[in-house]
Amino acid sequence: MVIDKRDPSELGLWPHQRKAVQRCEAYFASGSEKGCLVHMPTGTGKTGVMAVLATRRAAEKPVLVVCPSAALVAQLRREFKSEFWEKLGAPDIWRPDSVVQALPGSVDSLSEQLKKAAGKRVIIVATFQAVQQIYAAGEVDKLHEFIGTILFDEGHREPAPSWAKVIRSFAVPTVLFSATPFRGDLKVFDIDENHIEFLSFSDAVVGALIRGVKVEDDGLSNDPALFAKQIIEAHDKIYS
Repeated sequence: MVIDKRDPSELGLWPHQRKAVQRCEAYFASGSEKGCLVHMPTGTGKTGVMAVLATRRAAEKPVLVVCPSAALVAQLRREFKSEFWEKLGAPDIWRPDSVVQALPGSVDSLSEQLKKAAGKRVIIVATFQAVQQIYAAGEVDKLHEFIGTILFDEGHREPAPSWAKVIRSFAVPTVLFSATPFRGDLKVFDIDENHIEFLSFSDAVVGALIRGVKVEDDGLSNDPALFAKQIIEAHDKIYS
């Protein structure tokens, strides 16, 4: 096993981000055959936690990060490659050697790329749909030998039973990240109850990480034109 000497405590992470990283590191060290769950509301720095974990775990074997959309793939690639580290003013040693995208139809090319990158820290980012298509084409086994960790972002957005089958086929440590209450994810994704990190929306508001939400029942119209007018007026009232 490769020991990564990058110390997360040296980064300017928020306390709850450090806690999430520590929870995941404890999960990796435990050797649990189940998954780990990290719940963090949108806007509280989930991407930063993923970046730290991915670059550290990639010191051993490439890390696969799965997310919902192509737009998010592009965003995560930028964040993992440089933008997140620039925000923190982190030393260059934190940046992975390569951040690539997995696409259906190019698995052989990606496999060759990973072979040539042996010993380097590589993060692979892909959409749910891309990995599903690779799996359906019977090519996912070509990636099995390379992947050492999976970080699964917002997995609750996809049909969980089908995803459990795809992810379990890799048989590697898996962390499920979610910004919403996990509902049935705990069971379907086979989460280890000893390895759950949960930051509630209310705690995030109290900690001044995000703003609270005020709900008002204004009896909005069902007429599209009037509804739009009411929304615009409400916006102008708040921000004027």
